[in-house]
Amino acid sequence: MCSSDLNVFPLIERAIPDIRLNVVGDNSASSLATIGKDNIHFTGRLDSIEEMYNSCRVFIAPTRFAAGIPHKIHEAAAKGLPSVTTALLAKQLGWQDGRELLVGDTAEEYAAQCIKLYRNETLWQDVRDAGLTAIAEDCSQETFRENLAGLFS
Repeated sequence: MCSSDLNVFPLIERAIPDIRLNVVGDNSASSLATIGKDNIHFTGRLDSIEEMYNSCRVFIAPTRFAAGIPHKIHEAAAKGLPSVTTALLAKQLGWQDGRELLVGDTAEEYAAQCIKLYRNETLWQDVRDAGLTAIAEDCSQETFRENLAGLFS
């Protein structure tokens, strides 16, 4: 799993005791220094996170406050890594829970979705495929040109 937030991890860890959490990005918050768990790996900022996409099973983005397009979800989906997000991010993308990604807004819902996606191979593949399709449609050069032309017509 890859994440920038640890709020639901204890719930996931109870269901999947051998789980490993990779936290990618700024890790300078002093509160992170108090987390002394062998199965949580703080990478810090990376020049490339390609290896993370290739070695992780689920991308988690438990973002509660956001503005703009959640490119981190786009990037994970484009790399074939299915995501669990909040309803906020799903709405910003226009993606549906259970189709292009899974959604959870409470700690319990979020953990359940992570566990389900991690364990269920058929669901994982379906969400992966739908995410790749959504990226091909939403992020194509043709879609970009059409949207840009619409702004100026």
